[in-house]
Amino acid sequence: MLQYTLRVRDLVHGTILFTALEQKIINHPLFQRLRQIRQNDVAFYVYPSLNTSRFEHVLGTCRVAGMMAENLTKSPKWRTYARELKAQTGVASKEEFVELARLYALLHDIGHLPLSHLFEMAVGSSQEVAKEWTNVQGFSKLHEAFGAVIVRRLIEDIVFPEDIKRALLCLMTEKSFSLENPLSVVKALIDAEIDADRIDFVRRDGLLAGGEYGNYDIRRLCDCVFIERDERGWLVAYSESAITSMEALLLDRYRTHVWIHFHHQVVAMKMLVRHLINKACEAGAISKKHFSIARIEEFAMRDDVWLWNVLRGMEACDELTHMIQRAVFFREKSNVVNLWKNRPAYHELREKVMRKARTTDLYFGM
Repeated sequence: MLQYTLRVRDLVHGTILFTALEQKIINHPLFQRLRQIRQNDVAFYVYPSLNTSRFEHVLGTCRVAGMMAENLTKSPKWRTYARELKAQTGVASKEEFVELARLYALLHDIGHLPLSHLFEMAVGSSQEVAKEWTNVQGFSKLHEAFGAVIVRRLIEDIVFPEDIKRALLCLMTEKSFSLENPLSVVKALIDAEIDADRIDFVRRDGLLAGGEYGNYDIRRLCDCVFIERDERGWLVAYSESAITSMEALLLDRYRTHVWIHFHHQVVAMKMLVRHLINKACEAGAISKKHFSIARIEEFAMRDDVWLWNVLRGMEACDELTHMIQRAVFFREKSNVVNLWKNRPAYHELREKVMRKARTTDLYFGM
């Protein structure tokens, strides 16, 4: 059994317990930065209570991943899996396996920059950009590259058990694993169609956007998971008892995606703020030099508060930017028009434009 030293009350999961090692990570300035990084960037402009931070999300994901990992250790094939895991990583006990899963869940979003994915879309998220900003190769998403860099720094500042440290570094610095690698099981707990990450954020976003979505059975999803092996390698599988909960999660993930994250007004606000970020980058107010991990105290302040101050203080260089600043900060939206409100309206407009343009290939999007 893991020994817990910290107790936190959470909206979704009630009481969440953390080990001494997890507590040290949570208290680190690079982790505390996540308190001021919004999970859903500008969705709060449309859903005022949707102020979820990356901080609370990763705490919840840690709990879910721990519950899933504990049940994986009860799998019929656990002993075979555990032998391979020990041979390749040195992680030997059930407790170490559960702690590894919890730590990976706790740290999986630590590289997110201000306004999360919106910022990445604005500055460009590609292998070239990730390498330019972090000097880390192999990542196409900027926050994953930063996550690898930050975890290396955390390991310098905090004492980790040696085997867990090596395995965690592999999980954070390698994008994907062969299913023959036993670490692929831990990876799948956070990066799969159904995983601890999605189990937490779909429920959390659904509750804070009004409570209409996210009413699936988290406990059943965690209890019905087990380790399986076939000709491809190691897999995380679910028993038939979890089918209704899996369906409910997938359906609510789709609903939150369409009606919350990509609500037409949310998308409009994303585009406006993205324009301002682009202008700030052009003016040099935002650049890779502002995100150097070498200066922890400065990087720890690179959060949403910092970004909003940059965008508010930026001098508009043209009439369009001035209009967008007024729309974002003072809600003067008389010049902002949505071309469509829902999917049928989108397809109707698309067909109309294609007929006028005499083309069969047209896409509107972000």
